[in-house]
Amino acid sequence: MKNKDQQRKQLEEIIIYKAMKDEAFRKNLLENPKTAIEEETGIKIP
Repeated sequence: MKNKDQQRKQLEEIIIYKAMKDEAFRKNLLENPKTAIEEETGIKIP
């Protein structure tokens, strides 16, 4: 289970870092978080 927790934490850190550096991504993340995360990671969110 730790591996999944570590992966999730790493993914969260990547998204937060990008949102801090990329204003367009941050705006998209705030307006449509599911789509923004899917586009950035390639992971389909249910």
